[in-house]
Amino acid sequence: MAQPNIVAIAFALLWQLFRALIEGALDILVKDLGRTVVRKVLNVIDQSIEGFLNDALQMSQDQVAIQLKAEELGYL
Repeated sequence: MAQPNIVAIAFALLWQLFRALIEGALDILVKDLGRTVVRKVLNVIDQSIEGFLNDALQMSQDQVAIQLKAEELGYL
């Protein structure tokens, strides 16, 4: 079974991938809705997903960033 920190990192990386895909899809709407509206929508999505991940994994965004850095440096 994977260690909890590995699972958290995997979810964080997966969310970043999906976020990039969502942001790309929303960019198509900039012409119709305006950049401000699209940014607000993306911010709401970010808050919802980060809230879910915080609740599900009991990790803050800062903790995920620290774990990703530790993984990058080979500490995990």
